[in-house]
Amino acid sequence: MPELVDGGFLDQRTFTGTVRLRLPLEETEIPETFPLEWKVSEIELESEDGEKTAYSGDWEFNSEVHRSGGRTECGYGGVNESGEGIGQIVRTEEDITAEKLLPGNEGTEDYEIVMCDASGALMNRAGDYYRTENRDISTVYIFLCTSEDFSEMTEYYQSEKYREGARGRTFAQLVEQRALYSAMMHYESEYLSVYQQA
Repeated sequence: MPELVDGGFLDQRTFTGTVRLRLPLEETEIPETFPLEWKVSEIELESEDGEKTAYSGDWEFNSEVHRSGGRTECGYGGVNESGEGIGQIVRTEEDITAEKLLPGNEGTEDYEIVMCDASGALMNRAGDYYRTENRDISTVYIFLCTSEDFSEMTEYYQSEKYREGARGRTFAQLVEQRALYSAMMHYESEYLSVYQQA
């Protein structure tokens, strides 16, 4: 952990970003501040054109983490007849994450939670977290689908074939046809809904 870090390079040797990970705490109360030790042995960077470069090393970070006092909202999805679905949905001031529900809770890496904004456009993602910045989240469409289906749909949605043959259909409409389960959440939003196509 984390799977992804959201950020960018300040120069050729300095990267700054936001790290999001689930805390392995047994207590329900999270202290105002707590130490975090983070060890990294491999970093993989992906460029905008999809080219990946991996680096190996021995990096250690020791930080004093301050708990955010921002607003948090929780909701819940549900499951289909096979027990596949969406569990707890947590929204903070910056992002939304949702829990995968699967029979036996096995093979979660083979499934994806997909979120689209009110316009039906795929939201920006950092690991398990979908960013709400500059998005109309008055309605958020949340889907559970297989990783294979999600990969195929994303590739098709970004293709010239989709632009020519399915103009006007949103990514949410595309995913809904193959989703194992879907949920919808409504939040206060300062942004107007604008259709976006990748």
